[in-house]
Amino acid sequence: MNILEDLKRQAREQLRQSGEDVADRRPQDLSVANTISALHRIHEYLQELLEVLYLTEQEPEIGFSIAEGCVLSKLHRQQYNLNLERKDGKLVLTLSFDLHVNEALKIDYQGDVQALIAELSTQSLSGFSINTDKTLEFNGDIPVSLQFTMEKDSTDVRLLCNNLGRPGKTSYSIPSSLIDEDLLNELGGLVLQRENLFVKRLQQIPTPAAPARKGEPDPLTKEMDVSRFQNLLNRDQRLYLTYRNAIKELNGRNADFMIGRSSGCDMVVKSDLASRNHAHIIFRKGKFILADQSTNGTFIKRQGGKEVYLQGEEYPLSGSGFISLGKSVSVDNEHLIYFSCQ
Repeated sequence: MNILEDLKRQAREQLRQSGEDVADRRPQDLSVANTISALHRIHEYLQELLEVLYLTEQEPEIGFSIAEGCVLSKLHRQQYNLNLERKDGKLVLTLSFDLHVNEALKIDYQGDVQALIAELSTQSLSGFSINTDKTLEFNGDIPVSLQFTMEKDSTDVRLLCNNLGRPGKTSYSIPSSLIDEDLLNELGGLVLQRENLFVKRLQQIPTPAAPARKGEPDPLTKEMDVSRFQNLLNRDQRLYLTYRNAIKELNGRNADFMIGRSSGCDMVVKSDLASRNHAHIIFRKGKFILADQSTNGTFIKRQGGKEVYLQGEEYPLSGSGFISLGKSVSVDNEHLIYFSCQ
């Protein structure tokens, strides 16, 4: 079924029942220097899709998965915004909207609620809180966006999706030759979170192998130092540290980070048990390393693992969990630092 035509039919029926005249609504033609027809077809489709959505009285409720087996329900899309602009020589089309909840949702989550809230905060998702009975509650908005980018001399459209159905970002490369009526209809299903083949179709696009340069050995027979190559890839790893309302992001290129009580630290923890320069985080051989240099030691507890105590020692951070300065990790510890390696 064609999603856009189906929505048009519903809108016309609503207008007909209200006694209003039905008129075709078409988006205005765009005139942009060095226009790129493929991106403009997407813009035209999305603008018409939004016009039809504005005519409908109420959209169906949708869900948002915040963790395995845990879905926010009864959410509604609102505050649509569609913008086409040129940035740094690129043509950028952005569709954004919010997922809104009319009443606070109490969520049945069986895992570590505090850890989940900290992890969601690294994705800039707010509105989550812990009730007095230690259950999870949500009362806010979730920002969602789809950004299409095409550089001046490129034949592909780059799609970056943020918080579409679940936290985080996913990206796809779409050859402009594939942007036809069928793909646009599947894109409409993606926006409305209906079952469709959009993602599956993009995942099946073959990635052409880069040809070997003249004078270089065949890529299939060329030997490489795997450990050095892996270290280069790992430099793009991220470490997120969350302490109260502060979120810090580290990567393999800027990991020289100090945690402690001193105001000169990169993350200041105002705890009587914390040393002035309590723990140092560096990036070494593809891993984030925490080195304790304190009086009272550092406690680290990975999710699903046992607590580790360090004093004058080093520990590689992986996965996610909690860091505590000078005191064991516990629910009543108000100075817990949540970490997440991605």
